[in-house]
Amino acid sequence: MFKILADIFGITDKQQDAAIPDSVIKAAIERTLDGTDPRMRILPAYTKTLHAPVLHAIHHVIAMVDALPVAVQATKEAYEQNIVLGTVFTSAARMNDILAKDNRLCEYLATTSLKPDKTVGLLTLERHEKTGFGYALVDEKLMNDVQQTTVSFDDHHLLDLSSSEEETRRLLKHRAFDYLLSIALAHVSEQRDEREKLTQQRTLLRVKLDILQKGGSGFSHNTGQQDHTALQTHFDEIETQLHALGPVEEVLQNNLAIVASVLNEAEKHFWGEEKHLRIDQRFTLHSDADASVPITTFHDVCDSNGRRITLLLLSITTNQ
Repeated sequence: MFKILADIFGITDKQQDAAIPDSVIKAAIERTLDGTDPRMRILPAYTKTLHAPVLHAIHHVIAMVDALPVAVQATKEAYEQNIVLGTVFTSAARMNDILAKDNRLCEYLATTSLKPDKTVGLLTLERHEKTGFGYALVDEKLMNDVQQTTVSFDDHHLLDLSSSEEETRRLLKHRAFDYLLSIALAHVSEQRDEREKLTQQRTLLRVKLDILQKGGSGFSHNTGQQDHTALQTHFDEIETQLHALGPVEEVLQNNLAIVASVLNEAEKHFWGEEKHLRIDQRFTLHSDADASVPITTFHDVCDSNGRRITLLLLSITTNQ
């Protein structure tokens, strides 16, 4: 299966119009079940249900990864020339220090049998904007209480290291597809957890109702009926909520529908964005209208949970 999946994510965005073999789609469907709810294999129509959504998700992640610019050389010369590289690291020395201490890079170099001249990987980092006051020229006068927004980057990490950019992009497509599966799994788990919580509450209320019917649970003679009515009302509400979730025998069918929906709307759950910012050498953010500061284009990945991460493909010299 993994060889077939490698074939899937070796496809480029320009090749998407070419027919993808059914065997490849079938392998991706099986991976989808492995990553969400393997019990869905007992459903007779799971392959048919997931075929189009899985194909849509594959095309989506291929386009996302292929939209990333070519890998940037992580060198002092490139740092001085590449505006993005010069913004996400505070200095060339700091860049070299962060990369040298990256756990995944160290592990990759320690375990790979061949010592490549270069290692390509995806740098992920968090971008933050903070508003405060600082110095700025206003009407050609230096003011020290001007409201400003500064941009900073932290949590630098490398992912999917390999000896070639082509292989790293393939690994990234694989990772992006699996990330969509994790989102689908979260949706499935949310409904499962809700059912389990309601079922437990119903069982507890049933026990309390039985106790009251057999003689009450308090010392006051006038609380039994009130307690019984309140418990019965709550019990009925939970029954209604469980009924809305569907009978237990429909759980797997519901799970399949949830997974298909997430994959069929992949771009609503996980997508790439370009962010164009004007950031000066002091990492101060300027308005779009301030043409005196060049535009820096960042490539971000976003998800439906509100998370945003900045991405940058790097080519690192590793055999010196």
